[in-house]
Amino acid sequence: MEYEIVNITEKLLVGVGARTNNQSPNVTQIIGGLWQQLFGENLYLTMNQKKDDTTICLYDHYEADWTGDYDVTIGCEVNTIEGNEAYIVKHIQAGRYAKFILKGDMNQVVPMFWNKLWQMKELKRSYKSDFEHYINNDVQNSEIHMYISIE
Repeated sequence: MEYEIVNITEKLLVGVGARTNNQSPNVTQIIGGLWQQLFGENLYLTMNQKKDDTTICLYDHYEADWTGDYDVTIGCEVNTIEGNEAYIVKHIQAGRYAKFILKGDMNQVVPMFWNKLWQMKELKRSYKSDFEHYINNDVQNSEIHMYISIE
């Protein structure tokens, strides 16, 4: 998989979240439930001070690596938490990231990406914070920038 190394400044994220792991038989339902909560209940529309109209899915507070527990938070980048007190607040850590660009049906390209990433031995992941940045919300023709924190 092709990627570039980028440096990211800290980002402020508000959203809905849960704690899970990839071994859980319910992981797909847990993460899917967060998407449903965010958009199905129109919570996204009530978030204040959005930087833009994109969506972010953050994975952080890893227990160890991708096989252990982690937090998942889905929401948007904001300028301030003011007016967003009802949501989980997260800081996407500044640092070095491997940036991958995905295009296509998000229900296919995202799971395929993670399965390939877990097999990549040459990428020295730091497991600080990884995130999916959904540039558009067109399910079938999506553009998603995947940021994987590295050492």
